[in-house]
Amino acid sequence: MNNRLLRIAIIAVSAIGLAACTTTAAGNPIPDQVKSGHAPTSEPPSTDENPPGDELPSDGAPKVENPLDVSHFEQNPCDALTPQQANTLNVEATGTRADTNFGNGCMWRNPETGGSAIISFLSKAKRGLSDTYRSNKNGEFKYFEPIDDIEGFPAVAWDTDSESPTNQCSVTVGITDQLSMQTLTELSSDNIGQKDPCEVGVTVTGEFLTTISLMQKENLGDRSRQRSDRGSPSWARSTSR
Repeated sequence: MNNRLLRIAIIAVSAIGLAACTTTAAGNPIPDQVKSGHAPTSEPPSTDENPPGDELPSDGAPKVENPLDVSHFEQNPCDALTPQQANTLNVEATGTRADTNFGNGCMWRNPETGGSAIISFLSKAKRGLSDTYRSNKNGEFKYFEPIDDIEGFPAVAWDTDSESPTNQCSVTVGITDQLSMQTLTELSSDNIGQKDPCEVGVTVTGEFLTTISLMQKENLGDRSRQRSDRGSPSWARSTSR
């Protein structure tokens, strides 16, 4: 995925996040052109765009030691936050789909406070966290803070506009070496200047990962029980006495 297309993905997700809120700060309405939440018009690149021998991870990105199967959430991103978690984060219990050309996403918002949380799976980018590190090497971000571990996964908190984010922050997580998950957290108007949006963003991202990891464990347990319920093959059922 080239850097121009990555910027389009960032802008698209950011536009969706801004559209979720009624104000960027107290008394500052969001322009109508931002409220529309423009999706990228360019198609995502094919995997052929990665040059031969471009092994992942690259560009200084850490390896994902325990890759996670998130195929269910790539198709159903609004399952990534439970109503109980949404209540804790003070956003609506039910998310709204917020897809882009780079993958599916979901948005939870609080129209009264202006706070919101978005998750997006960059399923069509194919380079995982390496894309984010490459963009940083090319000077795309003003704020870039690697995070060793969010629920067992490497991540980066970043912002394209400010060296010290005040109202919103993005976090990209390496799910596998080829797939990344991106979140965008927008503080409520009362919390702007009171809380660090990137610290809050890491907490929100941790909630998403907790749900995703738990569901995968439950699915693995269900498959194991199904195999057990089918019983042993006939040749193994007799026992010696």
